[in-house]
Amino acid sequence: MNGYVNQSKEKDVRFLKASKEDVGKVTEMCRDVALNMMTKNVEQWELIFPDRDIVKSDIAEEHMYIAESIAENDVVGCAVLDEQQAPEFKKIGWKYNGTYVILRRLMISPEYEGEGVGSKLLEHLEKVAAQYRCEAIRIELSASNKNAINFYRKRGYNIAGTITLKKGKYYGCEKKLK
Repeated sequence: MNGYVNQSKEKDVRFLKASKEDVGKVTEMCRDVALNMMTKNVEQWELIFPDRDIVKSDIAEEHMYIAESIAENDVVGCAVLDEQQAPEFKKIGWKYNGTYVILRRLMISPEYEGEGVGSKLLEHLEKVAAQYRCEAIRIELSASNKNAINFYRKRGYNIAGTITLKKGKYYGCEKKLK
């Protein structure tokens, strides 16, 4: 699928499937995002996760999508769409049990936070999922990540259930696609 360009607060960004050439840029951005989250006391990720091997695997399996700044030729956001739901989340009382995908690790470079890139990347991913005839998108969120919870709620995602893992409470959220 070819990317498309979106105007986001004076910054041109395109959305496309990640390639092996993006591994370094994505890995570096992941570290920046993890550091930023840690300064906000969000413990969903650590500096070592997702690491270079996970990024390489996501790209090799063609599950990773990126937001790329055209002017800076840099990765400013990424996310993974796949069908690999963590076993613990299967216990949640999901409302939509037809065909679905899991959205994981949607992250935006701290330099681009609040500029609409995350919203546009999410819209792009929803269109991709709909093209694959998915009924819904599911997300696994740390309850400590209030910004992410608010972000997804504003975009029509609902909490389907809660589970407790080693790192704390998590929500299973979902949205029915059109």
